[in-house]
Amino acid sequence: MRRGAADLALAAGFGGGGGLATLALFRGDDGPSLPALTLGFGAGLLLGLTPWRRLRRWSDGRLARNPAHWPRLGFASGLIFLFVFTGQCELQEVSAPAAAPWLPVALAAGLLGLWSAFFFAATRPPRPPGAGGTTGTNLAPVLGRATLGLGAAFGLGSLVSAIVLSLIYGEAPGWSEVREAAGLGAGVLVGFPVWRWVAGRLRFPAATASRRPALAGFVVGFLAGVVTVAGLVGWTQFAWSVFRPAPWYEELLGNACLGLWNACLLGIGFGPLIPDRTSAPRP
Repeated sequence: MRRGAADLALAAGFGGGGGLATLALFRGDDGPSLPALTLGFGAGLLLGLTPWRRLRRWSDGRLARNPAHWPRLGFASGLIFLFVFTGQCELQEVSAPAAAPWLPVALAAGLLGLWSAFFFAATRPPRPPGAGGTTGTNLAPVLGRATLGLGAAFGLGSLVSAIVLSLIYGEAPGWSEVREAAGLGAGVLVGFPVWRWVAGRLRFPAATASRRPALAGFVVGFLAGVVTVAGLVGWTQFAWSVFRPAPWYEELLGNACLGLWNACLLGIGFGPLIPDRTSAPRP
């Protein structure tokens, strides 16, 4: 019951945050169907938590024990993300049935919810060696290695998927894919330490250990929903309306918005695996 309440609150917060951000940004003018987007975000996240949690139980311990595993997480996330993002773009263009004109928006939002669920599916972060009850040393080396590994590997994974997508669409890969990957990687690199700090203040993903797990989950979900919509809108605005005719600026800035959104997911979902304190070296 405790876990179920936390999951429901997380999904409700994610849908509510995304819906409120959409309402504030579009104010109903040519914006997506607000109820469909809110329901899709929340439902996709809720459906994805249980299956993704099994994978997180396997991966979290390895990430907490060895910073060398963090680039693998970054590469896999970057590789998959562009396929997810392209998929939700395609879903929004699907012809809607007359009886359910809101369906494409709901499906696209649901896909993004499923993607986000992987990052929020953790139960309680494993206890890293020397994480508690020790006098700490400077965290910068551990956090710096994880951040650099995530940012660089996320960009590299994005580059691979961008090239594959170009070939699928019958286009020759070029500098556009490089700029896309550079923007995504830079956004993750800059944003991950910030969102790790936020996760530490919210005591997430150890929400089940909190006295108010539902409240903690709702707050985290709400923030993630707002950032998700802001990242999508930022990508749209920078990619299509600002700095014309300077396409390389547009691509870098637009994809940096998407990178910052993924940095939010990575920082909140995986940041607590990096201890606040590392054990002092023994002489």
